Amino acid sequence: MSAKAFPRITSEFYLQVLSNEAIPHTVHSRMRNDFFGVVVDSRITTEGCAFVALPGRFADGHTYVRDAVSKGARLVIVRDDRVDEVLQDLQEDALYQNVTVLSCDDPLYVLQRLARAHLARFPGLVKVGVTGSNGKTTTKELIASILSTAGATWRSRGNLNSEIGLPMAMLEIGSDHRFAVFEIAMDGIGQIALLTELVRPDYAIVTNTGLAHTEFVHTREGVAREKRMIFSQFTGKQTAFIPDDDEYASVLAAGVRGRIVRFGSRATPEFGGYRTRGLAGGVLSFGGRKIAVNLVGQAMGMNALAAAVVARTMGISLDSIQAGIEAVLPMFGRAQILRGVCTVILDCYNANPQSMHASLDLLSVGAGSRQVCVLGSMLEIGELSRVEHERVGGRVAMLPVQAVVFVGSHMRDAHRACEHAGFSGQNFWADDVEAAEPLVRKVVRSGDVVLLKGSRAVGLEKLLPVVDATLSATTPVGQGEAV
Repeated sequence: MSAKAFPRITSEFYLQVLSNEAIPHTVHSRMRNDFFGVVVDSRITTEGCAFVALPGRFADGHTYVRDAVSKGARLVIVRDDRVDEVLQDLQEDALYQNVTVLSCDDPLYVLQRLARAHLARFPGLVKVGVTGSNGKTTTKELIASILSTAGATWRSRGNLNSEIGLPMAMLEIGSDHRFAVFEIAMDGIGQIALLTELVRPDYAIVTNTGLAHTEFVHTREGVAREKRMIFSQFTGKQTAFIPDDDEYASVLAAGVRGRIVRFGSRATPEFGGYRTRGLAGGVLSFGGRKIAVNLVGQAMGMNALAAAVVARTMGISLDSIQAGIEAVLPMFGRAQILRGVCTVILDCYNANPQSMHASLDLLSVGAGSRQVCVLGSMLEIGELSRVEHERVGGRVAMLPVQAVVFVGSHMRDAHRACEHAGFSGQNFWADDVEAAEPLVRKVVRSGDVVLLKGSRAVGLEKLLPVVDATLSATTPVGQGEAV
């Protein structure tokens, strides 16, 4: 996307924000450039954008300032203690003439303050915040799709839901938008509170609470306490949506200053049930309508219900709700069905105990086909890791699965538990995706239903070419030899 597709952020504006926020800073050039959009990765720099140099786990953005400027960045924000080396590097190529260099103590904090001030320029914008242990991205997409039938709607793209990604995305919002839907992630204690302070949603929903992120807060109740921080900026006029069927619904509702709407199978009068159609999706009965859901699994039906309740509370018509939900298709790696000589259930964007068991439930809808699981480690569940991976192994042993390949160090516990539970099929473990490749080649054949499920960092999507190669080399469906 061209940077100039984003709103213009003028030099007068960002310098005034720094002044208003009393943020010490220095401008090291005569230029006072405007910019369009923000990047933190020099590889995706576009003409006219701003580049914010941040230290990362594997690389430091200050090392790539010169690259960003050569590709068209017109403002760079760097740390005070790195500015001299940045300026020297730019002056060597005369790139210094084209760019505004701004130094400060904390470039990330400056980015966040700019994003908050930019959002405040649109007081008529209706803001919806979405968080939860599972389903937040899908629910965000469903809500945004519905709202887009009623007015210009912005949504946070991809995984721009973190303390870095969300403020970057916020600077894309313009005066033509009527609605904005923000996905708010949790990557540590206090992050939801921080992001909520930037967004200050008018409507906010927690899809559910689960064991994801217990690495940080240790218990599911701790997760609920963090998730409810999405309501922390309420002043009494806003609306909170809470999953009534969730064990920690009362924790989520505690202390909310505003209207509370509970949703769920019992709490939503307009809900008439959800019927799955196997790998073809499902049908949501809502408000007397039969709404096709092109997403797979019972959990997706509940995400659709959550989106419908939010939209209905906002005054959106049933026609728009139906049209919006029916327009949403599966996203890459999120219970995505890939059909060919076999059927692949690609669900490798994220994994925690709840989503892992929900994905295993999908295998039952492929009954009659030979079934294979390739399961990657569930990360960020802390001290619960061993017992939860063992539960996964025990669950697989009870399923009509012919073969399983467990991938990742944590999944070794699942592999052993599966064996101890008396699994009669083929049971393999590999330390990583590369080691898993020959095992996957060995067990997958034409006509199989293959589930690829694991945390994003495991990288199970890398096995797709392996599955394709295996399938192209196998005999037609129904003529293969037993593995």
